[in-house]
Amino acid sequence: MLKKLVVKYTSPQGLWRCFWVVFSNFMMGVSLSLMIIADLGTEPCSFMNLGVAPKLHLSFGTWQFLMNVIMLGIVVIHHREMIGLGSIVNMALIGYVVDFFNAFIWPHVAFLNMELTLIQRFLILIPSLLVFLISVSIYMICEMGMSPYDALPWIITEKTKLPFRWVRMGWDLTAVLIGCAVGRKLGVLTVLMVLLLGPTVSWFEKHVASRMFTDFGE
Repeated sequence: MLKKLVVKYTSPQGLWRCFWVVFSNFMMGVSLSLMIIADLGTEPCSFMNLGVAPKLHLSFGTWQFLMNVIMLGIVVIHHREMIGLGSIVNMALIGYVVDFFNAFIWPHVAFLNMELTLIQRFLILIPSLLVFLISVSIYMICEMGMSPYDALPWIITEKTKLPFRWVRMGWDLTAVLIGCAVGRKLGVLTVLMVLLLGPTVSWFEKHVASRMFTDFGE
């Protein structure tokens, strides 16, 4: 088992995957920070965390990390093989990238500090969303572990035998309801992502990421 793990992370292909795991999560953070500026919604987990973090007087990155640490304990108990380098990178990187860009980078970009029209916000949202979806697809195709938030619906599916699609939709809907309960404004993108995030990421994984990274196959 240990030898297999060493090979997985230190072989040329393993190092290549590690690089893309880190880079894809970094780009998820950058694109998410722009989606927040566009103010038309985010994916459900971030929507919830953007609402909860201020209530706890924590930064978005710190609360997202702490929430995932709590969920990580549950995943380790029930399905520890879902945890890998990608899980840790996802937990620790995305939220702090968002914090960094929204505090130190975007405030110095004049256009992003204007009062944006609806068209301008969509012009920010659309490329940011495309980058986010491609980044998630690359992260998934690397098969280096998944975030605790994403792992728990799989565990619920396994325990209940309910269809994963409905479990995931219920899971994301719960996150959205929590976000609304703590005062977060619901955006159109958040609603769409509850319904379409899973199928859309699967499409990008199959038709985009898998063609970009054919050497990720075993």
